[in-house]
Amino acid sequence: MPKDLKKIMIIPTNKVNSSAGFNEEVKIMREKGLGKLTKSVKAFFTEFKNLDFNDLSEREIQELLNIHKLSVDDILKCYITNVRM
Repeated sequence: MPKDLKKIMIIPTNKVNSSAGFNEEVKIMREKGLGKLTKSVKAFFTEFKNLDFNDLSEREIQELLNIHKLSVDDILKCYITNVRM
């Protein structure tokens, strides 16, 4: 697996019993973060409704990802919480 891989669990709490025993770093996405992410993803895909796919560049797609806070850094910052033991 890539070293920069982020493991995210979607669960209703950010408190995990110490007996859960994660061997690697795990991030938590709670209901609020999942709702925000869902809205951002829908808004991102709505952007493509009036665009010509033949004229779409990687730069334009990245700009849309950034606008809707869907870059890796944004996902970790805006939608994820750390695990509390």
